[in-house]
Amino acid sequence: MGAFVACGNTLPRARETVLGVEGGDRGGTVGRWDPRTGTGTVEAVKGQYTDAEGKCRVEALLFEEFGAMSAGVEELLMRVAEVAGRKLTWWQYDQTSWSAREWMPFALQRLSVQLWTALERTRHSAPLLVRRRAAARDRRGG
Repeated sequence: MGAFVACGNTLPRARETVLGVEGGDRGGTVGRWDPRTGTGTVEAVKGQYTDAEGKCRVEALLFEEFGAMSAGVEELLMRVAEVAGRKLTWWQYDQTSWSAREWMPFALQRLSVQLWTALERTRHSAPLLVRRRAAARDRRGG
């Protein structure tokens, strides 16, 4: 699915983690779940935010490192753009370049910078974490 839909390979798992899955038979077929056909028995999974669902709107918002974002992110940005009147505040206008003189391009540029900064931090910190875990394992003798 990922070859045809943005976040198609990762969004179902993210939704399952955040919202959970109601178990049962899908498509009238009993047997192992087959995501290609959408039929089979699904195991129930409690999501991390299942308890919050009745109190507020919960959604899995997903960003991919190659620039894709889930439909939920796009919908949220469109709603915020409407509230902002698609215009930048004076502060945002001063912070942006000539390429983002409306709210949506400005927001997308800011999100992109934050995403790439976080990915770079992760890239630099991951080897350090691996070395720390290996050192701790060596100290334990395991």
